[in-house]
Amino acid sequence: MKRKFNLDKSLNIKLALLLYLFFLSQYANSSNSNSLGIYKSLFNERNYDGWIPIIRNGNPKEAKKVFHIRDKLIHVYANHADGYQLNEKKNDTHGVLFTADSYSRYSFKLEYKWGEKKTNNFSAWQYDAGLFYHVTEAKIWPRGLEYQIRYNHLENRNHTGDLWNLSGGPVTVYSNGKNIFKPWTQGGTVTPLARGEFFALQNVQFNALNNKWNTVEIIVMDSRYAIHKLNGKIVNILTDLPHSSGKIGLQAETAEIYYRNIRIKQFENPVPIDQFIE
Repeated sequence: MKRKFNLDKSLNIKLALLLYLFFLSQYANSSNSNSLGIYKSLFNERNYDGWIPIIRNGNPKEAKKVFHIRDKLIHVYANHADGYQLNEKKNDTHGVLFTADSYSRYSFKLEYKWGEKKTNNFSAWQYDAGLFYHVTEAKIWPRGLEYQIRYNHLENRNHTGDLWNLSGGPVTVYSNGKNIFKPWTQGGTVTPLARGEFFALQNVQFNALNNKWNTVEIIVMDSRYAIHKLNGKIVNILTDLPHSSGKIGLQAETAEIYYRNIRIKQFENPVPIDQFIE
């Protein structure tokens, strides 16, 4: 009986060891698959916790009316009449909803769609808003980099994914020679951009005035690089950023727009750019 007890005990120990090794391997695989982190919501869908709205006229109460929170989303110009200050050259409600914190290495995602209202200098810029990142001066206008969100209905041209360099320093872009993004893998040339606009890849699927949502993503790796994506497609890449971190901001400019599903995934260590390029 004693020998049987020892045998059973030995089998139990071996079985426990095998189970331990199995679960350890599963944890290791899970750890590897999640080594780039997980997404978390950056907007609680109820209030402005973690965010600071500002507008050009400096009125904090009106800033919250511009960036109106309702139905788990941010509805820009929900409280302003269609045609508010249209082409009056006042633009009092130009604004940005800034994060309270700064970020360095991350993937940031949101969804947007256009509404119907037109405001401010719509005739000059049509349906215009934006996503700012690496903001070092949170003001109107910010000092940082902008993922342009814009649709020119006059030309049926989407400008979402364009880069505006407002950082105060140069960046490197990859161009087709006509100020439009072309990947280096396809012959795009290294081009310095000191300031101003650089156009995104053309002919990418998007939703304009059809009440459907678009998905925006920026992947930012400190001062190494930034990737602009629209509906899952890479539309712009810049490298050699002048700053390694900064605030993120959502813009209100010339037209009614909705933002939702705002989330971020942070990276503890730098991730090589080739892990994000197919």
